[in-house]
Amino acid sequence: MYILSFNQIQLNDSFIFHSYIFNFVFSFFVLVIFLRLVKSKSFYLGFVFMFLSGFKLLLFLILFYPIFNFDNEIDYIEKTSFLVPYFLGLIFEILLLIPGLKKM
Repeated sequence: MYILSFNQIQLNDSFIFHSYIFNFVFSFFVLVIFLRLVKSKSFYLGFVFMFLSGFKLLLFLILFYPIFNFDNEIDYIEKTSFLVPYFLGLIFEILLLIPGLKKM
């Protein structure tokens, strides 16, 4: 936040909060689905995880790409407001799913 204010970037203009909220909610959704499948010991857990991660990426791009590309240019802040929460959510999902997979 300090870096953004130092570079004189308004938080409302960059959609950072929207990006983090979207990724947090969808990561939670992925975890709920995956944890239910772990209990049933489904063989397709890896495929489901990959599908849901890809679906999260696709949905994010469908919702946010028109906003980011409104001025026909995607700048550094818009790129990082996608990449940072996406990878943080992915790391969070993986770290929480590893113990469930080890139990199988």
